[in-house]
Amino acid sequence: MTQETYQYIRCLYCTEGKETQVVRYFTEHSSFKAIHPKKVWPYFRDGGWMYRIGYLMRSYVFLYGDKAVPKKFLLNIPNVEAVLGYIDDEEGYLRGQDRAFAELLLEQNGLLNCLRGMPDGNRIEITDEFMRRFHATVVKVDKHKRAALVAFPLLENELRCWFGYTTPEFERREQLRRDIG
Repeated sequence: MTQETYQYIRCLYCTEGKETQVVRYFTEHSSFKAIHPKKVWPYFRDGGWMYRIGYLMRSYVFLYGDKAVPKKFLLNIPNVEAVLGYIDDEEGYLRGQDRAFAELLLEQNGLLNCLRGMPDGNRIEITDEFMRRFHATVVKVDKHKRAALVAFPLLENELRCWFGYTTPEFERREQLRRDIG
């Protein structure tokens, strides 16, 4: 698998619920690649854990391209409300950790899996590489839903997102359930 690389990466803030239309617009009308981040989300049904795809970041679309496009042009795209960026950079191209996060999304084709965790007494410690790589911290864990509220820096702000998590014990039980059932 060849890793795609792009010279210019931006983060667009879109009308909530219209992110797919923005992605479709760029796919159909340009050479840019657009991704609306999604996540794998666990849920319990019929005696076992199942997984569905959910939105990681509502209203956010990451835009990848090899040519610079003025911010004013992007703001004229239907349902694009803002081009997010930095105080010291008017055009808003991502850099540093923000760019690394966008590149991770690109590498994963916009879909982030459940985080890895380890039981630690009555607690669950999230040990996933994502946490270290992006200086993320666990704010809260809901063991019943197998979900962790994770805070990480993005565009000079703290972004909080719920992620599903899994542990080796959960994985063993699910494999056993699949083998038996």
